[in-house]
This record gives sequence, C-alpha cells and structure tokens, in this order.
Amino acid sequence: MKKVIKVILVLMLIFNIFSTVRYGIDTFGEKDIDCERVTIIDKYEIGSGVRGTSDYMKGENEDGYYKIVGYDYDIGDTVKIYQNANSVGANGSDPEWYTSREMAEGVSTAGFVFFIILTIINAIIVKKVFKPQKNVT
Repeated sequence: MKKVIKVILVLMLIFNIFSTVRYGIDTFGEKDIDCERVTIIDKYEIGSGVRGTSDYMKGENEDGYYKIVGYDYDIGDTVKIYQNANSVGANGSDPEWYTSREMAEGVSTAGFVFFIILTIINAIIVKKVFKPQKNVT
C-alpha cells in the first residue's frame, strides 16, 4: 500500500510541475489574445448547494456560440469578448471567453500561482515520504 501511495504522490508531483510550466508559459510567454464581437443570447448559472454558483453568458455570432464568464451584460447586448488563444483553457473541450482583455490574461496568472503552491506542497510531502527512517536501537 505504501508503494501505491508513493507512486501516486510522484505522479501528482509530475502533473503539478507540468501544469506550473504550462501556466508559466501562458503567463510570461507571448500572448495571442483573440477578440470576437458577439450578441448575448442567454445568461445562466452552473453549480448549486454549498459550493455556490458560477455565472455565465452565452454569446453568438456568425462563427458560432461562445461560453462567456460573468454576468456583466444583458441579453441582446453586442459586446467584445477575449481569450488567450495560447492558454490551457482555450484549447480545452469547453473554452471560456472573458469580457475584458485583463481577465483573459489573468486566468493564466491565477493558474500559475495555484500550481506553484500545489507543487511546493506536493514536493514537501514527497520529500517526507521518501526520507529514510532512522532506526532507534
């Protein structure tokens, strides 16, 4: 059982390091901010219960539909939305767009900070688990 836990901890550390590097590239690398003009066609919430909800809008233009973070505009408004095309979220299965350029850039920075913290915590745990035990005689 201890070997399984060690393998899981090492795999988590590898994932955290990879994610930190990826978000670091998004944060400090060249940003490719896409901009679209859309008409807001729906507003909705995701989630419920103790964790709360997240607010989203749905935008539409001739190129399709867009999932937009926030609740800033009314249905029928025509607005500009932004996305860092190089970001992790832009290349996922359900890409999110933002109502300002600063928000599109800030998501990568938040991910970078989050994964740095996780990597440090994970590295400390791995170090303690792999530290040789002193024999007391």
